[in-house]
Amino acid sequence: MLKKFMAVFIVAMLALWSFVGCGPKGPNQYGDKIVIQVGIYNGGWGQEWLDKAAAEFEKKNPQYKVLVDGDKKYYMSTLLGTIDVLPQDVFVAPVYLYDYLSQDLLMDVTTEMTTPLKDLGIGVSDEESIADKMWEDLDEFYKGYNNLGKYFAAPFGGGIYGISYDIDLFEKKGFYYDASGNWTKGIEGTQPKSVGQDGIAGTYDDGLPVTIDEFWNLCNYMVNEGVTPFIWSDQTSYTSNLIYSMYAAYEGKANFDLVKTMSGEYTFEGDSEPTKITPQKAYLLMNMTGRKKALEFAYTLANNPDYYHSQSGTASMSFMTTQSEYLLSVVNESLGLGKRVAFIIDGAHWYNEAKDTFNDMAAMSDEYANRRFGIMPFPKYEGSPATKATYFASSFYTSVFVKKNAKEAEGAKKFFAYLQSDEALQMCTQYSGMPRALDYEMKDEQLAAMPDYYQSLWGAFGGNSDIVYHTCANPYIYKNEQFFESDWKWKANTRDGKTLSDPIGNFRTYPTLTVDEYMTALRETMSEEVWLSKIAVGN
Repeated sequence: MLKKFMAVFIVAMLALWSFVGCGPKGPNQYGDKIVIQVGIYNGGWGQEWLDKAAAEFEKKNPQYKVLVDGDKKYYMSTLLGTIDVLPQDVFVAPVYLYDYLSQDLLMDVTTEMTTPLKDLGIGVSDEESIADKMWEDLDEFYKGYNNLGKYFAAPFGGGIYGISYDIDLFEKKGFYYDASGNWTKGIEGTQPKSVGQDGIAGTYDDGLPVTIDEFWNLCNYMVNEGVTPFIWSDQTSYTSNLIYSMYAAYEGKANFDLVKTMSGEYTFEGDSEPTKITPQKAYLLMNMTGRKKALEFAYTLANNPDYYHSQSGTASMSFMTTQSEYLLSVVNESLGLGKRVAFIIDGAHWYNEAKDTFNDMAAMSDEYANRRFGIMPFPKYEGSPATKATYFASSFYTSVFVKKNAKEAEGAKKFFAYLQSDEALQMCTQYSGMPRALDYEMKDEQLAAMPDYYQSLWGAFGGNSDIVYHTCANPYIYKNEQFFESDWKWKANTRDGKTLSDPIGNFRTYPTLTVDEYMTALRETMSEEVWLSKIAVGN
């Protein structure tokens, strides 16, 4: 107890010192302005967008000064244990919200969520309330805790897991499909690209492979052209989530949402009649066809060494190292030191994380300035029930909230509300590439100012596609959110003692491991007994 007390005391004293005595000019440096302190988890989305939003808020509300602090400490259990003693009042952070709500740590922001934003006195003209902008299932979750009908946070959003590709390389080598199913061969404008998976010309997926056969055909073509298709880091969350997103892409939103609702029917492979799904029987969803198809993709990739950079997934390949290796492969190719790489498996925020490498390359040569990248929809398997391109969203447990014991509660709630205004949402997307999980539009001039990769993400996220995620009002999930973001995906044990959790890495580590063996391990590991002990009992 003494150690815990001393740790909290030290954090509290450091926070007080930083707020009161450690500013550039002491406690009166902002005159009579009311100071709002904001903490953001400074991950892949960065804080540039938030700095710009803070500056705009100050212009509209000159009585306030917003201080933004970006740090890795604003995260999950770390923040949970320190939120009460930190000087910040507003947070943008990845959290399992139930942990915070069950300890009564968050401020009620129902008024800010349900009042038209133009009526909150924050200087914006939005006719809608934040609640009006909420996606239906997210709205049910954010106001559904303990059936109180009150809001304590707003969703931040997340990237999407997809296959990022080098647009410049595709155009140079002619890796796009044309309308006849042939390669465009790099002759821009003379051989129009195919309309892609969405069937609409002029969108982010033009010319990209639609079927799984077209995709592997493309990979083979790349290899023949001296290009390495894939590279990935030692961060297994990226590879495992990519394969999980492919599972979602096969099933489509209606089927994938069975995981969230745990209510409905599903016809399993080999069955002639559908099986009724209930919360007590949801473990059966481990055997969905989409899981098998996703594992087939992982197996094919892992068992074709020509398809990936030889150091992919090794301990020397941190995510930052991998991003640099991917971007610099164009330089290595020109110097005869390696092959160009077409795809990177990473989170959707990799482009923002790699800014230093982009800047270094631009300084190296004009040839390497203004590099262009995009995101590719997952190829479709025959029999897929999906009606649209479907992506599993990352970071959907990130929220925007005000702590309950906020020092400047009124100002904190005003800034909270402002961050959900259209102009703040647009700033976030323009400067971080992050599509927020709320309904809003981007202006043409904003899109034009964004890098191609950010435009591509917006095209996938806000276009003719479906975004799926686990976040929902189902207590079986929100009380066990960490389980669904980890073990539920690919964790399994085989009969002969193999421990599995990362399909691509596992198929490489165990060359004799088969897709059927992995599927059997998933079913047996998530047995009815295990499922009920982990999830259903007591909820």
